[in-house]
Formats: sequence, structure tokens, C-alpha cells
Amino acid sequence: MHKIETPADLTASSGRHAGKLANFIIIYSGREGSSAIVSMLSAQKSVHVPLFEELDAYNRRRSANDVPLPQLFDSVFKSGAFGTAPPSSVLFPAVYTPGDSIGFKNRLRHPPDEIAPVLIENNVKVFVLSRRDFAELVASSYFNAFRPKNAGNVEGSHPQFQLIEVSGEERDALRSRIGSIRLLANFRELVKIAVKKVETRERFSAYARKLADSGVDVVPIYYEDFVTARVKFIRAFLGELGLPADWPVSDQTKFAKVLDEPATRKLTGPGWYFARMALPFFAIRYRQAQRRLERHLQRR
Repeated sequence: MHKIETPADLTASSGRHAGKLANFIIIYSGREGSSAIVSMLSAQKSVHVPLFEELDAYNRRRSANDVPLPQLFDSVFKSGAFGTAPPSSVLFPAVYTPGDSIGFKNRLRHPPDEIAPVLIENNVKVFVLSRRDFAELVASSYFNAFRPKNAGNVEGSHPQFQLIEVSGEERDALRSRIGSIRLLANFRELVKIAVKKVETRERFSAYARKLADSGVDVVPIYYEDFVTARVKFIRAFLGELGLPADWPVSDQTKFAKVLDEPATRKLTGPGWYFARMALPFFAIRYRQAQRRLERHLQRR
């Protein structure tokens, strides 16, 4: 991440946002740990997360919400609220205090030239989330798509959301059942997932570069950094928002890690064997997209 700025640093800087905490959006795709990250951010003092995925395109279509996205974003960042909707159960409840950093995650696709002015107006930093381990990303996506959907009590739900619904011995039993699953992998389906992940990463990278060129502050972040040391990850994230380096970090998230072992160990059969040989070629394109964004930001 970038150098951590303290409130004193911000006050000394120029611009109408000097001395204020930055707001944030996390651009994400599936199987990247965004839910756990946002849940943990919602537990932090001076951070306010008023919504979960309600402003993603698929949720807006289901709710028939036809208000332009820039207008919705502007309203959330100015008010700290998303209409009258109650906070998602995956977030820690908190009352918005003026001056708090407001943020949420979004599969952002809106034309950059239309959304960038709203982000700049509201002092929003855009964090672009991705994973470094491409094979694990593909395997996790495959496991989630093709595992038996009756493995838990919330049929058809993603496993990380299933675990939120239960606790104690029931949660342990559910994790054990999901962890015992082994899948005979289909090569073609794995390739489809790999292609989609590469195309999504290339699209997000290009999109983030356009936002940066429009004057939006863009920061790449990585799931593995969160998994390895989540308190350190959140502390660095808070630093990007303008909180001091010694700001207290709450080590709470409502999400538990579903699998004790990598998803790559859950797939078996010839399909997985041949996919492991093909995935490095897709991984090259995936990493190139990440590096194009990193280099672009370094040149600015």
C-alpha cells in the first residue's frame, strides 16, 4: 500500500479535503475475500459501512432501482446511509458520525467519465482487490460452483454465508462436511472459469487505470495479505484513509474461513491434472493485468 498519512499530514496538504478521512470503494470479483474484508472494516472505529452488495448491478435489477449510480453513490457518501435499508447482517452495526470514513464494496462498471467526478467530489479512494494465487482462485471458484449444494443448512448459499447462519458445534460440523468434499474436476469447466477470471482482471485493471487518469486515488490490495495478517492489512487500509498508524484495530469479522486446506487439494481426476498444466498460461495474463495497473500508478 501507499505511505500511511496521519491527520497532521493531511491537514498540511492542499485541497478542500485536507484534514478529512477519505471514503472508499473496494472493487471486487468473486472468491477474493471481499466479504470478510468489508465485514472487518465495518467493525472499525471511525469507519462506516452502510451497505453490503445492494448497489451491485444484479441487486439493483432485482430491486428495480433505476436511479443513476453516480446519484446513488453521491447520496451514500454525503449521508452515510443507503435509503432506509437496514444494514446487512454480515456487517457490524454502527451509527454514522459525521467525519467517519464511509465505504462499501462494488463490482464497479459504470463509465469512468461519469463516476469519477462523484468519487473525487466525495474524496473516495478506490481499492482494487485481487488474488496473487491464480490456481487457488480458479480452484476455489470451481469448488464453490460445483460442490453439492445440500452440504449445509442454507441450501444453495455460498459456504461462507452458510457459516454465518450457524454457531458452535453446528458450525464445526458444517465446516467438517464442506471440508470433506472432493470433486472430480471437469477440464472444460475449469478453463471457462480461468478465462473468465483473466478477462475480469483485465477489465478491472483497465477500468482502474482510467479512474486514476481521471484523478481518482487508486490502490491495489491483495487477498493473501489479508489472510496472512489481517490486523496488519486493516491497519494499512485505515492508514490509506488517513487514520494514524497507532489507530486501534478490532480483530473481528463475521466470516470464518471455510476450508482448512487449499481448494486446489479438493479437486481430483484427469481434468484437474491437465488443468494444472494449462493454468500457468492463464496466470501469466492475469498477473500482467495486475502489473499493468501497478506500473501505471507508479508512473503517476
